[in-house]
Amino acid sequence: MMERMRGIVLVAGAALVLAVFVSLAHAAYQDLGGPGGATAEASRAAMQALDLSPALFVENKGQWDESVRYGFDGKGVRVSFTDAGPVFQMLRTTGDRENHQTEQAVFSATFAGARRVRPTALEPSSTKMSYYIGNDRARWRPDVPSYQKMLYKGLYEGVDLYTWGKRSGLKYEFHLAPGADWWQIVVRYDGIEGLSIDEKGALHVRTALGEMVDEAPVVYQEAAGRRTEVASRFRLVGERSYGFEIMGAIDSSLPLVLDPTLAWGSFLGGCIDDYGYGIACDSAGNVWVAGHTSSPDFPVVDGFSTFRHGGGDAFVARISPSGTLDWASYLGGCQDDPAFGIACDSAGNAWVTGSTISPDFPVTAGAFGPDYNGGRDAFVARISPGGSLDWASYLVLGHGWHDVFEGFFCR
Repeated sequence: MMERMRGIVLVAGAALVLAVFVSLAHAAYQDLGGPGGATAEASRAAMQALDLSPALFVENKGQWDESVRYGFDGKGVRVSFTDAGPVFQMLRTTGDRENHQTEQAVFSATFAGARRVRPTALEPSSTKMSYYIGNDRARWRPDVPSYQKMLYKGLYEGVDLYTWGKRSGLKYEFHLAPGADWWQIVVRYDGIEGLSIDEKGALHVRTALGEMVDEAPVVYQEAAGRRTEVASRFRLVGERSYGFEIMGAIDSSLPLVLDPTLAWGSFLGGCIDDYGYGIACDSAGNVWVAGHTSSPDFPVVDGFSTFRHGGGDAFVARISPSGTLDWASYLGGCQDDPAFGIACDSAGNAWVTGSTISPDFPVTAGAFGPDYNGGRDAFVARISPGGSLDWASYLVLGHGWHDVFEGFFCR
């Protein structure tokens, strides 16, 4: 038996809210019962805007394997920075919301003949990440710091490796001290299918999911504020390793920079659709949206949960009055957890409701419904104005029933 509890989210200026929502290109539903008039073009526009956001490198505070020092989640890729070098997990999702699968390719980059160096983070970001993984509070990690640049210092004698970039791709640069030997730099990929160099000098890294491309390197020196480029190219060192070759003249009394650009977004394609079911407006004029996503690369911004846990999670997003996505998070456990309704109270908290079949939904201490009842349970969660998960609970009406709560009033 299905017990449905229906409510209406009342917000001031609903017409304005909807106009902003559509203009911000988020997939929306016209009512709580099914899909409305959102356009695929609008959704793509939002994702394209997010791809331009800076890359953030998050410190490992126990949310990942201990070998990982820092992690980066980009568009269809996760990069783990370890003492041996970066590890790439590429993702591609195919199918639709009801019938889909996620493929992955995992490979690593190491540096032949290099020292084993612990990576360090530079340029602290104001963004904090929080990880509420399942319902085991011992595994939760709130307020984890993030940074905008990574450094492997002293990787080779006189050679440092810097990494930064955007969500859609990373840049890396080898910085060489005056007189340092550039020929010693050799990067080896383990877990790939092969390497090749095209007629434009770009390096193609073949994986099980497609190609990742390193643009032809730019090598330069600077003196007195003037940059001088030096002719250079990639060179293959066996089937899975590469280095650099410098053909132009260099000044051994000056530092040298080797500057390729790494791109992976071209072959990954789109991910599963994201469905918005609820919309509300807070007293500051922000628009809050709640819904359901099966996408592993949903655009999380400062979220308390930064990756999808089950086949489909709830998502919650906040859009500023100026039209920017300034906060977004997954919410859910190991199974399916759609959110159907959202409302804001006078203190600026967002209240989210929906249904879950996850036995590890992240309920918090003091919840009136701490235990999963079986079947499909309703849930209620409160998110603070600052974007933290303050409170969450199962809402069970009766043993063996399916409980779906689709909205409520909020004062």
